[in-house]
Amino acid sequence: MTKMSGFTITYLNKNDLDLVRPLWEELNSLHRNISTYFAAEFAGFGFEERKQRLLGKDKLLILMCVENTGKRNIGYCISSITKNGEGEIDSIYIKPAYRKEHLGSELMKKSLEWFTAEKITNIEILVAHGNEQVLPFYQKFGFYPRTYKLKRKR
Repeated sequence: MTKMSGFTITYLNKNDLDLVRPLWEELNSLHRNISTYFAAEFAGFGFEERKQRLLGKDKLLILMCVENTGKRNIGYCISSITKNGEGEIDSIYIKPAYRKEHLGSELMKKSLEWFTAEKITNIEILVAHGNEQVLPFYQKFGFYPRTYKLKRKR
């Protein structure tokens, strides 16, 4: 657990994934609203399916949850490592009212520290099309677009 001025970052385990469900659903709603082509896909993608995908990963997981002084969850980060030694920031979200508090940066730093401790150098982050406004945030940590993955719309 890490305490910051008015906030606490708590490390959880995979059994605690349900604690981030409301926040994940906010993020999924954001993706649905900004998606030019795949809003219906985001709408049909529920937390239980996401949870099963995360739990099916080879080596899960660092799960961090941010609480404010009122003990309300206001953000989270989920990071993972595959058995092939590849890292991923799977999901990160901070409620909009708290984004100026640098909580996302703290979560990123802690994830990157974990990857370093595990000797992971190949790390990816997938960003939904339409959410390009987050790119400068990730660039602060050395992440840049490498390829574009296109998906056929049905």
